[in-house]
Amino acid sequence: MAHEKLGLECARGGPLTQREIQLVKLAITGSMRLETSFKTHVKKAMRAGVTKPEIEHTIIQMLPILGLARTMMAMKWYNEAVHQKRRR
Repeated sequence: MAHEKLGLECARGGPLTQREIQLVKLAITGSMRLETSFKTHVKKAMRAGVTKPEIEHTIIQMLPILGLARTMMAMKWYNEAVHQKRRR
């Protein structure tokens, strides 16, 4: 719970929208190879109104910095998160 409260306070502390915050968190968790967190933020981003093309474009931005392997890994996790969401 303290971790969640910290996240809420960080979000309230600046001008970014919830959509923008979720895209930032996708980039961070994807680059750090945090699979569970990445998938969680895919779902949170979609709930915040981020479109699939916007999420995919965010993932593609990892390519020149992280390389093909990590970018493809993030895209795989994204697809898994989207498909998990449909089943539930």
